[in-house]
Amino acid sequence: MQSKTITYLASTSLLALSLTTLSACTDDVGDGDDEIGSADTGTDTIGTTGTDTTGTTGTDTDTETDSDTDSDTDSDSDSDTDTDSDTDSDTDSDTDSDTDSDSDTDSDTDSDTGGAECGDGNVDDGEACDDAGESELCNDDCTMAACGDMVLNVTAGEFCDDGAESETCNVDCSESICGDTVLNITAGEECDDGNLENNDGCLASCAITISCKQILAEIPDAGDGVYLIDPDGPDDEVTPQLVLCDMTTDGGGWTMVASTRTEPMQDAAIDYHADLQLMNPAAAHTGVWGGMRPLVNGGNSDIRFTCMADPDALALDVDLSFYNIIWYDEISTGTDADSCFSENNGQNDDDPTPARRDNISAAELPAGDLWNASGYLEGEDTCDSPTDFTVDFDDRGMDADQSDGTDWGHDDGQRKCGASGLQDGAWHIWVRELDG
Repeated sequence: MQSKTITYLASTSLLALSLTTLSACTDDVGDGDDEIGSADTGTDTIGTTGTDTTGTTGTDTDTETDSDTDSDTDSDSDSDTDTDSDTDSDTDSDTDSDTDSDSDTDSDTDSDTGGAECGDGNVDDGEACDDAGESELCNDDCTMAACGDMVLNVTAGEFCDDGAESETCNVDCSESICGDTVLNITAGEECDDGNLENNDGCLASCAITISCKQILAEIPDAGDGVYLIDPDGPDDEVTPQLVLCDMTTDGGGWTMVASTRTEPMQDAAIDYHADLQLMNPAAAHTGVWGGMRPLVNGGNSDIRFTCMADPDALALDVDLSFYNIIWYDEISTGTDADSCFSENNGQNDDDPTPARRDNISAAELPAGDLWNASGYLEGEDTCDSPTDFTVDFDDRGMDADQSDGTDWGHDDGQRKCGASGLQDGAWHIWVRELDG
């Protein structure tokens, strides 16, 4: 109430001051008019209008402007209209609250800026390493470098990384190249010995050497000599062995499977021996090595019989080739009794008779051409005859003309190499697998 009274009195004083000023500045109002405030009966109209505007500016911790407007209108009946000053309190409270919220927002923004990033040199959550780029130990995606992780890391020495062996990438993440000493089966390698030699069981093409014929096929100028072969290839049934290869006679590609000195061999299977590397063997061996059977696989092959009446002279006296015939499979089956080689006169055993060639005279006979004596070859009297195992070019073999120059083996205990009755000699058998 006191505040309002002061305002009213101030308004009254202002009105009086205004009237005084008006009186001093004006002598008369109109002609013959009465002075303002006289008791004449005339009508005096005084318009009193008062406007009191108070502007209040308050400043607190937060920048704000509060404006209060009080309007008092004085008429015949007094009435006061006040604008509620509670505005300051409400405004201040709201503003302070908003300002605090802004402060929180700034704090959140600062914490989000500068987050983890692979390659920044700092190991953050989810990173196994971070060397600010590729290194010997760390990939550029911040994973640990390891061959086989499918992330190429040249700095770590990787040429490639396909996650496993592939046609172009070795399991050690090196480039797949035949001759790099890293076996890569996916790339078609059967072996890789790191060299270009072809007589060590692994060809320069990284194929396992299975026979002399295969070597000659891949290396047309391969010479006669000892080669390491593995007839069953990557399988483990046959151990790779060193054998003598004849690469020149009758088309070449002949693998030695029998070699004996003094005593001709029987038609029986035996294990590998080192004399299969020699034309002039050191000892007598009683049978035929079955190592080439995986390539023959129960079927036909080319087979060749050679002998030297004087082994030390290293000159062949008999050299006969027979083509596409089952003889090697028969004579390498098992014991002498298990093998029946054109026994009991051999009639109908070889039907048709095989094509054949005398490699010394170069004479050739076609398939179906009968042997001269009775039309057949007799290889032994009976299956279990240990002193019978013979062939001939165009004679009947057993009990025929043993001085015709083409008899090979032994007949009723008689050693034959172009002639019979020998005291010494060397005998050999060679095999060449058929194509396909």
